[in-house]
Amino acid sequence: MNNNLSFYSLSIDNFFKNPDFVRKWALSLDFKSDINGRWPGKRSPLISDIDLNLNNLIISKIFSCYMNFKYETLKWENSNIVFQKIKKFSNTKNNIKNIGWIHKDDAWDFAGLVYLTPNMNIEAGTSLYNLKENFKNKEILSQDEKIKFYKNEEFNEKKYKKQLLLNNSMFVEKTRYNNIYNKMICFDAQEFHGANGFYNQKNEERLTMVFFVRNITFSEEPTLKRFRNNNIDENIESTIKGF
Repeated sequence: MNNNLSFYSLSIDNFFKNPDFVRKWALSLDFKSDINGRWPGKRSPLISDIDLNLNNLIISKIFSCYMNFKYETLKWENSNIVFQKIKKFSNTKNNIKNIGWIHKDDAWDFAGLVYLTPNMNIEAGTSLYNLKENFKNKEILSQDEKIKFYKNEEFNEKKYKKQLLLNNSMFVEKTRYNNIYNKMICFDAQEFHGANGFYNQKNEERLTMVFFVRNITFSEEPTLKRFRNNNIDENIESTIKGF
């Protein structure tokens, strides 16, 4: 359990009023693979490079789930929003190549995504994880085969499977979100998380809008810390003791 988180995880259904409109525009963009093999599939240009105001409107909509901007203010130093599409890597649903790697986004403070493929395999969602106690001081495991695979280079599938299973065995699942069209999920970027799968019965790709935010400052205490510091538990315990 990580007690240093500033944000609780959140799930909002029907995030965009017109998701079909957003999806159609997203698919019109130019998508490219990462030359360094850091993530699967392809991503669009940064929304901030297309239109900074649009980027900020989306970020504001996301944070409105946590804050009342009538009484609170929020600033951030940097934010990235991109669309990402990932095709299934195997026609076999449970093939190891259709499973995501569990990780966290150390360079950011806040992260999340919106699912934007209608009738997608709902099991191709996202889960949050806790790191098992006996792995807390363990060195980062090798992921060289993952990098080759995501770069579309020749890789050793047997070694890839061993590395992925070893990496994912260090964690225990705590929250699972299904891939529901137009569902938004967000969480503290220090949460370990991973895609549960990329398989879809149809050939449609797993399209998401992915976002990251860094160096966030609040006019009030961050939401999760405010919750933990509200002293209500002391009042609950005192009331129970009075029975």
